[in-house]
Formats: sequence, C-alpha cells, structure tokens
Amino acid sequence: MGTCFFLILFYGCAKKEHVLTISGKVLEKATALPIANVSITLYANGVVQGVYQSNMIYIAGSTTSSDGSFKIQIPEDKYDNFQLRFYKNNFFNEKYVFSLNDFNHGKVEHLQWMQAILPVYLHVKNLVPYDDSDKLVLVVEELYDCQECCGKTSYQFLGTHVDSTVYCLSVKRLPLIIHKYIQKNNHPFISVDTIKSTNVDTLKLFIDY
Repeated sequence: MGTCFFLILFYGCAKKEHVLTISGKVLEKATALPIANVSITLYANGVVQGVYQSNMIYIAGSTTSSDGSFKIQIPEDKYDNFQLRFYKNNFFNEKYVFSLNDFNHGKVEHLQWMQAILPVYLHVKNLVPYDDSDKLVLVVEELYDCQECCGKTSYQFLGTHVDSTVYCLSVKRLPLIIHKYIQKNNHPFISVDTIKSTNVDTLKLFIDY
C-alpha cells in the first residue's frame, strides 16, 4: 500500500497601509523666490490613532529644501481637519487650514507665501519753538495685515517735550506709507511720505516737527 504526503502552504498577506501625502512649496511673497529651512508642522483633529481628538494635535513635521519644497506623509486615519503651520526666523508665521475632503487620491498640494519681517523704529521729536498745543498724529499704511504690524494703530504725541521712539513691524520690500497730521504753533498741516525698504533689514525713520 502506497503512502501519500500532502504539503500545505500558508501565505500571510499583510494589509497594505494607506498614506496621506501633503506636499508643496514655500515662496517669499515680495520676490517669488523659494524659502529654504522653513519649519512646517502638521496638526489635525478627528480620530487619531483610534482616539477621537476634538482639539488640533501635532501629527508630523518637515522642513523645506533649498528649492522651497516640502513633503509630509502620514498613515491614513479618520481625520476631520488639518492645519499646516509655517515658521522661520525673520518671517511672519503663516497657517493653512484644510480638511480630509481636500485630498485627491490621498494627496494635497499647497503653495504657501511668506512675508519677511522688517522691524521699524520711528523716532519722533518736537523741535523748538514749541508750545502746549503742539500735536502729531502718525498713521501708518501698509499692504500686509498682521497683529504686530505698524498699520494696526495710530500714534499720537501731545505737548512740548516729545522725544520718543515707536517700535512696530512691517514687511520687507513692500512700501510703507506714513500719514502725518501735525499742529505746530497753532498751524495745522498734513504730509504723506512713501518709504521703500528695498534692501534693509531694519528701518529707522526720524520724524521731526
């Protein structure tokens, strides 16, 4: 009587992990040139690693290369919303908000503009002859809106002994328009100056009246 041998082979099939890819470029707004070494962090809410998160939590990070490009890949999960946060020294922080619905075949591409910071010092001085009715109101107009920017407020100086410095932030390579409303020795007048800060890292302006 013959003997039969049966060889049974078992193959294990690992489930392929799906990933989400967020990529893009970071450019300077004023020059359209790429910005290297920008720190990029990705935050998300929704179901993260099996736990529902209502607040945005950190998921992953990256840094832009010499051509301003970046790529972040994360395991697919039941996310709701995302935030990309962009940070680099001497630039204004930026943020990009998107949702899971913005992915196309698991990918999102984004072009982010950033603005270089220009520190501004306005040195204001009331010159003799002066009197108690002297007054200067400075209103700064600019093309970029941020909480720390010069254009967020007006600056008022009253009386005789005025010798002070105002510090605020503007954007490098964008024009800064300064409106001056002056009352000097009971004579009112208005002037407007346009300042172009092309290649300076700090802008210092002396305003005498």
